[in-house]
Amino acid sequence: MTVQNAPYIFQITKIKLIGEFSMSQSTYTYYRSALKGVFGPVHENDPQCGYYRMRRGRGGPWMPVAIWREATGSNQNNAISDSGKLVCLVNGVERDPFEVWTWVCRYPVTYETYVAVAERGEAWPEDLPDLKKGRSASGSGSLKVSSPAGDQSGLGFVSASASAIASDLVSGTHSASVNAIGDPRSLARISTAFSSAVASHSAAPSPTSSSSHPTFGHNSVGVSEAEGFMEEIEMLWQSAQEWIEAVPSPSSQAEADKAANYAERFGNLENRAEEARTAEKKPVLDLGRSIDAKWKPVISKASDGKVRMKKVLEPYLIGELKRQKDLGVDGEPPRAGTMGRRIGLRSRMILKITSNEDLHNHYKADPRLWADKSLQEVIAKLAEIDLTAHKAIPGAILIEELTAA
Repeated sequence: MTVQNAPYIFQITKIKLIGEFSMSQSTYTYYRSALKGVFGPVHENDPQCGYYRMRRGRGGPWMPVAIWREATGSNQNNAISDSGKLVCLVNGVERDPFEVWTWVCRYPVTYETYVAVAERGEAWPEDLPDLKKGRSASGSGSLKVSSPAGDQSGLGFVSASASAIASDLVSGTHSASVNAIGDPRSLARISTAFSSAVASHSAAPSPTSSSSHPTFGHNSVGVSEAEGFMEEIEMLWQSAQEWIEAVPSPSSQAEADKAANYAERFGNLENRAEEARTAEKKPVLDLGRSIDAKWKPVISKASDGKVRMKKVLEPYLIGELKRQKDLGVDGEPPRAGTMGRRIGLRSRMILKITSNEDLHNHYKADPRLWADKSLQEVIAKLAEIDLTAHKAIPGAILIEELTAA
């Protein structure tokens, strides 16, 4: 959050605080169910309050979205009403909720995730680390929202209060949220304190970043392109291994997406490395063998990373498919990933030999068998061909194999 954005962030926080007070328990019904994977009916003229995300264009980055109702007054019981207008923020910019709703309704995110991305500028949970960015100094002029301990007149108190209210409200503890900040009329006092804190911070000169840490490729003089690729792949694989140690098998969509994104990044590196290899090899065909020797390990490393991340992803996808079948859900097969092509399950029939003797007896008089020295391989191939053609073959059957693709 930059100093220049601070007044606007305060405006958003104030609007959100007022809006949070105004929401009744039923306001978040669709959103709370959607977080559990249960999506109710969707109508383009009926946006539902909650926290979501949407793409910036086809295949673009995800943007945080918040939809809520503004409070407009008190009802006959002296409680704050939720009869105010519907408000929508997309990436911090106010938008028409009716235009946005059908683009976000299937992509709910937790309030904690929304705050992390929209207000603290953090990455989405499934995003991968940017390996090309070196470590930079942490104090480069950004406005820190957290206040010192005991200081409840600064920025941190407002942010913490907004987070507590929204978190409690979504989970169904509205009264606890109101108590967290007191009477709604105290918003005016918070507003004054917040504005003073922002003004005093803005008056101070902005520090200039003096970071001299190198970025990725900083010491690339004398390093070949292949070595640069290998360095990036190894850095990515180190990051992937650390993640696998923490999450051996995905148990949530966000974790499955991250595994798929790792595989996609490895695949990207594999493709780029392959393209670079081909381009370098074309004008010097006579040096093809040496070029292959240089690039094949690079491509294999990226390919191995892609395959292994897909293997990590398989149990989750297979489990989700089984769950859909058990529930009788006839919908889109489970997929994972938010970078490029999403990864799903590929179904194919593979040969499983149940009896070598029966299989050999069936094919021993077949003239096709003796035309090749690799007898077992030929028999297995013939059995696979015939079983695929729906012929009944003793000693072998086709079984389904699911792999992440």
